[in-house]
Amino acid sequence: MKKVLFVSARNSCRSLLAESIVNHHYQGSLKAYSAGVEPGEMHPATARVLKEIGLPLSKQAANSPEDFQGEQFDYVITLCNPAREACPLFWTTGEAIYEHMEVNDPIVASSEEKTLQRCRDARDTLEERLMAFFDREIKRTAIPTPAEGHRGWVT
Repeated sequence: MKKVLFVSARNSCRSLLAESIVNHHYQGSLKAYSAGVEPGEMHPATARVLKEIGLPLSKQAANSPEDFQGEQFDYVITLCNPAREACPLFWTTGEAIYEHMEVNDPIVASSEEKTLQRCRDARDTLEERLMAFFDREIKRTAIPTPAEGHRGWVT
């Protein structure tokens, strides 16, 4: 099973969304983890927008890249510029494919409703981009495909 590390600024929304999406869609093929350059608290909207589509939150606590010191990842995917700039600090062993997928920070909105909508937008953007990326990677590298029934939102 290939391992993926998603890195964002705080590990409070974007990277947690990405981790949960990949762990759901690619169960049995990929195992995703997440970290924040400056870890903060998980934003409540993160769990809410995942629950809306039937996905569980993979974890509750924020991690930093240091928490994965010595781990080997096949992919390290940054989700914002601060994470991309900090990439040389990651202590991953072996050869990892580094990819950058800029996703706007949904937690900067001025109201709770706007934050919730921006989290939904981030969730949907991440799902679309990650599915396209890993579907290509599965074809390119012969990653075992996920079991039938694990693609798409849970209803």
